[in-house]
Amino acid sequence: MTHVPRLKHSSQVAPVFMNSRLQGLVYSHVVICSPFGLTAAALPWLHYDYTRGSVADPGTEEEEEEAPPPDITWGQPHSDTAYFDDDIPANVTAVVGHKAELPCRVHNLDKEDVSWIRQRDLHILTVGIFTYTSDERFKVFHPEKSDIWNLEISSVTFRDAGVYECQVSTSPKIFLPILLGVEVQQAKILGPTEVYIKNGSTISLICTVNTHSENVGVVTWFRNNAELDYDSPRITDFSSRGGVSIEIEKTLSRTTSKLYITRAIKKDSGNYTCAPQFAEAASAIVHVVNV
Repeated sequence: MTHVPRLKHSSQVAPVFMNSRLQGLVYSHVVICSPFGLTAAALPWLHYDYTRGSVADPGTEEEEEEAPPPDITWGQPHSDTAYFDDDIPANVTAVVGHKAELPCRVHNLDKEDVSWIRQRDLHILTVGIFTYTSDERFKVFHPEKSDIWNLEISSVTFRDAGVYECQVSTSPKIFLPILLGVEVQQAKILGPTEVYIKNGSTISLICTVNTHSENVGVVTWFRNNAELDYDSPRITDFSSRGGVSIEIEKTLSRTTSKLYITRAIKKDSGNYTCAPQFAEAASAIVHVVNV
């Protein structure tokens, strides 16, 4: 995963994204269709040539040449001009299907505009509180009279992974890149996927879920297609029996669900599934055998 360096002052710059060569691309080539009729050409502060680290003249053709990567500018704290809060994470991890929030906090904004750009295709996503993309999953979270200009992406997909830039229309402009990583929240039953248990012994299945920044919700166990009822305790698809229990352990990084069925009998055989509310399920096949 790419590490984005953090710089605190406008005089500090650093090369990043060394594998990205956006030769000849400038923001003036981006056209926005919206009810407002806004185009990138109407926003001269977005005309940034990433191959040269400077404002480009769209009408001037220059010879293609190797150039340093773009500068990252944070602005100057304790001044009268806008600058980014330096206590912002460079990397954000989101889970597929859940919401991602990319942080941006701007001090001394005054009348300048804040925009979010997706670096992969140089697409302008938002300007101020308005969204300029047909993808309705994108919007800005900006409480009134606050310094917060976070980009929210609902129902994240793998394609959303990449670098996003929070930009402020100062002169010179200031840029804040945030790297979004996307993962699947997946349950896992420890041990082999097919288990053989001696008749009369205890079935013990342990399911873990790495929670990241999301809650996995209620963890439910199924035998074949029937939910296990721990309160009765009984298994709902055959006669009532005792000895069914579950233990839940939760930490900031992991949820663990342990299923125990004592005095196992032949009818306890089947496909057992650990199904968290907000994560992919996991299964294991249990065989109760006579030995």
